[in-house]
Amino acid sequence: MTPQDAASICNVIAKLPNQPYLKNTSRDWWPKFIYHYTNIKNTALILCDGKLISRAQLERDGVMSLDNASPTIIHNTRVEVKGCVRLYFRPRTPTQYNNEGVRPINRRSLNAHCPVPVFFLFDSKDFFTNTDCYFSEGNMASPTCTAHNTARHFAQLPFEKIFHEGPVTELQKASITFHRNAEILVPNELALNSLKYLFCRSPAERETLLFTLPSEIRKRWAQKIGVDSKLNVFFRRWTFVESAILDNNVVVINFSPDSSTSGPFDLYYETIDLSTKQQYTFKNHQFEATKPFRIAVPTGVKSYKVKLKLDNDLVFAGEYQFNENPF
Repeated sequence: MTPQDAASICNVIAKLPNQPYLKNTSRDWWPKFIYHYTNIKNTALILCDGKLISRAQLERDGVMSLDNASPTIIHNTRVEVKGCVRLYFRPRTPTQYNNEGVRPINRRSLNAHCPVPVFFLFDSKDFFTNTDCYFSEGNMASPTCTAHNTARHFAQLPFEKIFHEGPVTELQKASITFHRNAEILVPNELALNSLKYLFCRSPAERETLLFTLPSEIRKRWAQKIGVDSKLNVFFRRWTFVESAILDNNVVVINFSPDSSTSGPFDLYYETIDLSTKQQYTFKNHQFEATKPFRIAVPTGVKSYKVKLKLDNDLVFAGEYQFNENPF
């Protein structure tokens, strides 16, 4: 992409919020960013590495923590596409709809699963100005979809369909689904230089992400990690942890009340005494996430860390530090 192409692309982006299909809607801010999401465990690895890495490279290195995507779709995806970091023009894509949230194994779509997604929001103008990338009008998993890198092709993208939101007719469905998944592709890897924000789905998931990061990485990124309380980049239709209360007597973990996939899950919970390193575990092989999970802190334990998994997927982790003199 030439500097002239990048400048022209930025001019197109600047005009998008005033287009009739976005102006005065809750989506008029979408063109300001380029989007990537992945599961929380992958997010921690990415922040530690300081870059996003293509699927092909991750597979070669054997370091992919949790695969969000459908194995069938990935198997049929072209090699050159798997050699790129893949991002979107928007949140709330059909792909995200199919894999967001904790779902029992028999309720997963195409075996795709991203139980605790975290969104990366890259500043779009900075991104296109400084990143050698390609873009498509639709889902690059389609064998007929091609990618380009010129301003002329960018101006011709069907943004009204890419940014479309809401119900569609049966005649529109295939086309709108395809275009909502329009992609930006970066060969090999993408540094986080243009990363503006990271958004978690809930305060508990933000706490979990921060807890899983090494202290130096946490200090570096904490101010950019927020909770999506207004932007609505998540669907929130499936199970997740909304909040958690840890004190010296009890742990209470609250799940999303509107989940359409509340179980049954194989629950695993552990408490580790920070003083003695003693581990206490609890299991429930038929757990339904329809009400808060409450469990007493073991007798004599003052400071501790906890971890909760559903079907072996981490959904919450945190720490409680006892303070004998809080004043």
